[in-house]
Amino acid sequence: MAKDDYSLVEDKAPWDDIVANYDDEQLIKDAEYCLEHIDEIPEGVSNRRLERSTLDYFEELYVKSRNKREEDEFKLVKRDLVSDVIYYQNYENNKDKYNNRYNREQDWRNKTGLNTKDDYYFTKSRRDDKPYFRGWKFHLDVNPTPEDEVTKEISEFLKTLDIEHKISHGGENGKGMTVYTGSYEDTRKVARLVYERFHDKMELPPVWNDNLMGEHFFNPLVCGRFLDGGHPFPTEYPYHIVSGIAGYPRLYDIPNGIGLKSTVEGYYSNAKKNGITVSDISFNFLGNANNADVATNRTLHTIASYTMHKLYTQEFGKYYHGSDLDKFEKTFSGERE
Repeated sequence: MAKDDYSLVEDKAPWDDIVANYDDEQLIKDAEYCLEHIDEIPEGVSNRRLERSTLDYFEELYVKSRNKREEDEFKLVKRDLVSDVIYYQNYENNKDKYNNRYNREQDWRNKTGLNTKDDYYFTKSRRDDKPYFRGWKFHLDVNPTPEDEVTKEISEFLKTLDIEHKISHGGENGKGMTVYTGSYEDTRKVARLVYERFHDKMELPPVWNDNLMGEHFFNPLVCGRFLDGGHPFPTEYPYHIVSGIAGYPRLYDIPNGIGLKSTVEGYYSNAKKNGITVSDISFNFLGNANNADVATNRTLHTIASYTMHKLYTQEFGKYYHGSDLDKFEKTFSGERE
């Protein structure tokens, strides 16, 4: 989707068309090339690694006659593979520009000459007895400094609405600004306002940015997730079929000795306490969860996503999913009309 071609298409990621139009056989060839050369990326310059098991799983699904569930999985694996391939291609084409894993920050610095700079606006309605944020937040891929003209203009607009936000503070690729909006419906409104006012001044985020895997795109420029800061649920990071909804602990976030097996069991235990039952899932693989391949990890992540989504639905109601739960679930599972 070229920048000059898009209009406000809600619930659409800017790379949906890129992924759909990437020829499957060419993707396999490109991924093989990346795997042959990926060790040429110096340590610390990349935060992404294309895994052989991802390509193997894609090829396995590609050659078979797929049912509905396998077709959905094929599309998700293809999305991941395309993003990783383009991430590597971008590095290979621009490797003289990058010396650390914050590739997008370096892109902005090379383009504008401005250094990254943190800034934070606290909403006037923030309560002293609620020091953490609970609700929806979204990210904008803007230059991570308040000295940038567009970034500053967006920030000033958000201040007029008294919406809490931060610039930089983290350095992840594609997260130049984080906006804390609260309810689902408020988030949709603000996402639309930002798009309508600033889309002609912003750039489409690159396909390889860090928001692809875990966030929902409210429109091609605004992506976010539900953050439950301070709540007993153990994580904020969403993944898989319900991107932007539920959570799963990334493997490197899990303390030594706990492991993914006990973490997923914890999700089940928490779900059971809240009257949620998860069926149709085999637990035969859980013994090897920490060393699981892509297909197994996806199953585990789906379990976590499902249970966390149900817990959020019970705990937060309309604040989390808006006034139409059925539409919300179809939107975030990709079953859009």
